[in-house]
Amino acid sequence: MYIVEGASKLPQYAYSKRVLYVDKETFAIPYSDMYDRGGQLWKVWVNNFTYRKEAFSGASIKYDEITPMIPSIVMVDMQLQHATKASLPSSRFPGEAGWYWHQGAKEGTTEDQFTIAELIGSGH
Repeated sequence: MYIVEGASKLPQYAYSKRVLYVDKETFAIPYSDMYDRGGQLWKVWVNNFTYRKEAFSGASIKYDEITPMIPSIVMVDMQLQHATKASLPSSRFPGEAGWYWHQGAKEGTTEDQFTIAELIGSGH
């Protein structure tokens, strides 16, 4: 595990620093700690990874090979003692497309959609 710590140079940024825990083999970030402006642990982000050919049994999108997926994420507010969880794609949410990897060409995404002009235009 690599541990990377970063601090914003912007005084208005909500976090004083963020610590990323990076898996050495996959370079995925399973955990991240975020600290408030006073340097106290504020939030913990957890990415739950899995590797399979489909997000869940019966999913409409299937892969030819084992593919990394994030079936759920959790943000824990340590100071308010509150957690928020998102679990997509999942059989719990029928009809929701969820988050899938490497679907660009299948979904009609093209290289020209990632020009500066296109990105600025799509934000208006």
